Amino acid sequence: KEHTASPASLSEQVSGRIFHVASRLGLAFRKALSADGFNLHLSDGICAGQTVPHTHLHVIPRYTDDAFYWNWRKLAYNEDNSELIDKIKSKLTLSIS
Repeated sequence: KEHTASPASLSEQVSGRIFHVASRLGLAFRKALSADGFNLHLSDGICAGQTVPHTHLHVIPRYTDDAFYWNWRKLAYNEDNSELIDKIKSKLTLSIS
């Protein structure tokens, strides 16, 4: 019920509730649709696939033979990412209560 354009703007409580409800929906999809699994898809920004300017989480039923794949699986894995990790850590802020 709270409007935010970016998932980064959600409170921890609301984020947790969204993922809790989405996982329950995913389990219901598995049972009702005989799905083999489900994906939770959350986009932040147009380049990430966000087409509606509010935070929402897609619950996508999946089947073993649905031939869907995320194209990042084809990207090369970088073993030496310590510089990237340090850069991200320097910008990361978490509020812990």
